[in-house]
Amino acid sequence: MVTREAFTAALHRLKGRPSLENEEGDFWDVFPAVDEPGFSPLIAGSAQAAVWWTAADDAAFDAQGVLRRPLPFTWRGDWTQLQLAFAGQKLTLRLQLPAGDSSVGAWLGLLSPRADACDTDLLRLLRAFERLRAGGVIALPRAGYTQSEGWEDVAAVGAAPTAVFWHGQSHDAFDGLGQLARPMYLYWRGDAARVVEALRAQGLASEVPASETVGIEVRGAGGEPPPIEALVEPQQPPPAEEVRERAGDQLLVLVTRWSGVRDASRGAGAGVAGSVHPERSRGGGGASDGSTPLTMSGEPGARAESPDGSTPLTRSGEPGARAESPDGSTPLTLSGSGPPLSGLAGAFHQVGSPIDLLTFAPGGETVLCACGFGTRDFPEVPLAVLDRRTFRRLEVLPKPGFSATCGGAAFLPDARLLVAWNAYDHGQSLLQLAERTPGAAPRDLLKLPMSHLAQRAQLSVDRAGKVLVVPTRSGLAVHGVGAPGQAPKPRTPGVKVRRAHPQPPAPWEELARLTDDAVDEAYGMVAVSPDGRLAARTANGAVQVVCFDLERRAVAWRAPLYDTPPGPRGVSSLAFTPWGQLAVLARASREERDEHALVLLDAKDGERRWRPAERALSQATAVACHPQREVLVVGTAAGRLGLVALAGERLDERPLFRHGGVSALAFGADGCVVAGSSRGELALLFWQ
Repeated sequence: MVTREAFTAALHRLKGRPSLENEEGDFWDVFPAVDEPGFSPLIAGSAQAAVWWTAADDAAFDAQGVLRRPLPFTWRGDWTQLQLAFAGQKLTLRLQLPAGDSSVGAWLGLLSPRADACDTDLLRLLRAFERLRAGGVIALPRAGYTQSEGWEDVAAVGAAPTAVFWHGQSHDAFDGLGQLARPMYLYWRGDAARVVEALRAQGLASEVPASETVGIEVRGAGGEPPPIEALVEPQQPPPAEEVRERAGDQLLVLVTRWSGVRDASRGAGAGVAGSVHPERSRGGGGASDGSTPLTMSGEPGARAESPDGSTPLTRSGEPGARAESPDGSTPLTLSGSGPPLSGLAGAFHQVGSPIDLLTFAPGGETVLCACGFGTRDFPEVPLAVLDRRTFRRLEVLPKPGFSATCGGAAFLPDARLLVAWNAYDHGQSLLQLAERTPGAAPRDLLKLPMSHLAQRAQLSVDRAGKVLVVPTRSGLAVHGVGAPGQAPKPRTPGVKVRRAHPQPPAPWEELARLTDDAVDEAYGMVAVSPDGRLAARTANGAVQVVCFDLERRAVAWRAPLYDTPPGPRGVSSLAFTPWGQLAVLARASREERDEHALVLLDAKDGERRWRPAERALSQATAVACHPQREVLVVGTAAGRLGLVALAGERLDERPLFRHGGVSALAFGADGCVVAGSSRGELALLFWQ
């Protein structure tokens, strides 16, 4: 009989340790008994691969831990590792095998109550290898992914004269039940006859190769396939009503939240319940009809609300479900048969990457959204313009290289967009400044060598669009802003021209380079005040901020970020408010716990005069300013969102994201708020 203990032991093999706890750096995440509607491992976890099953299907085990009916589960990742981990516990799975990359999408699997009573070619091969190891032969199942990696694993084990293995690529000869669908070749050295004898003893067909350069061919034992039940769809948790917590009157009303999942390489988009597109399945695998991968939905049970917060609009994936803008005039299509509401699903390589920046374009109808480096990969499209109502991707901004990420962006009053790219050129870190004029293609402006690049606050522009500040490897650089289409004047290194009469600055010319020893030059971040008179600089690991007076080109003040000296620390962003403060988001590690904090410094002298507002919400990770009122919207590491008056009163607070913290916020001119999470989710809220 199949027990929960054996099931758990196989998962321990998969994770490589006797625990199912998911940790940063794991290759496999395991999510047992999931009861969250629309669950996605890309948002809930950080690993490249995952296995999960629902709480309803977990009831397949009885109170004594015996499997009484088939247990369907879902997986993504390297199926050869998954199959081998269970075979190591003498359990046979049925896996749906995709025609392409199994790390993309979500695929079905099934554990049968007969799993321990079935014999397969894979189990026969493992028994043969076990017998060979008992006789002193190095016999390694699935050693590495390539032949060279396999021989490296053999060398790590020892120098026995006879060795044999197969690798991850050759494991592809097995089907989703562990039966050999075609001959497989083993790599070997030493006594091939001894290896062939062990294979034949288990019923596998094999012959001694004619040459040492030829692999040992293995063929299946034949006969009927294992009597494992057909794949079935998992039982999905029922849609859950969203819990709304109130702190007095609710001021922010959730209109919609996007967390759809889909891989950009597959061509088409996904809706709110973003299904992965059908793919051809392989032997032994498949969904109920053997063809369609499981839907990896965003949040099919989540809901949007009407502007007054009274009418829930269930996002069930049914055609026609919709929300409306606050005045009731503009429908926000949430699902249906029309163009898919893919939003960031079409703009980003993988859901799960943090959203680093959100900013409204002039007019407020579109949002610029930047996605940063996450735990899985660089974003394929790190910067895109989205429709603010549907999060539909409207434009993708080209990036200068595969690993480039957006370090900052700002719209000028004339609707031009300036972007600071963190890029690399021949091993050199560069801050690459680009300009996009409406109706024209983006163009490069400046390339500034850097020692180390931070992820955010690499560019800041004043309200009038005349002063631009960027960090460099030797301080804060102040540049003038050129007219649309003006190219920077080329400079000859080492040549200075003395003129009898002062000349006006050339387009995009550097006007000043300001330095101070109080802040390290590596991982620098900058901000300029709205009036263009002050510029602040700090660094990711700094303990203080330096503020410069741009008219005097001198230090105006220095201010510490921490009341007590921290251990490991970091600064995620800084920006001036419209009301005369410098807002800094800082982090410190104390007693193995990360503490996030909002620090509000007086722009006049660096004093902290708004501590009640700083403490109104703990663990602050994102902040934005209301366009008319002295009110901050603050996001936290726990995924919560709140409104805080500058005087210190907490006006509103609510849970927003289930997984990850709030990583970016933007306040629109009409009071709407767009929030992004560290796992790639988006939410649209309106002030009421």
